[in-house]
Amino acid sequence: MLRPNAPRQLAEFQESYHKELAKYKVNPIDVSFTFACRNKSTDFFIFGVDSSQHLIEVLQAEMLEPGILEVILDNIPRVCPLVLDPRTWGTV
Repeated sequence: MLRPNAPRQLAEFQESYHKELAKYKVNPIDVSFTFACRNKSTDFFIFGVDSSQHLIEVLQAEMLEPGILEVILDNIPRVCPLVLDPRTWGTV
């Protein structure tokens, strides 16, 4: 869930992103896990969880089939990097 002061563009991006994931019936955690694992510049990653159930979901993450991540990334709209940074939310 987004913070109440999040920009409208971020809410629209989030909605488009989740619609795209639903179209391919993939879990957002699996998408994030696959992205991090396949990124050649990633040596390791750290994640945070809100509950023990959330931890279980993260630990059960699975890699997506080859090609699906690329299709998803090609189909989601681009968003200005400032919109992703909470420090700039009062300016965008």
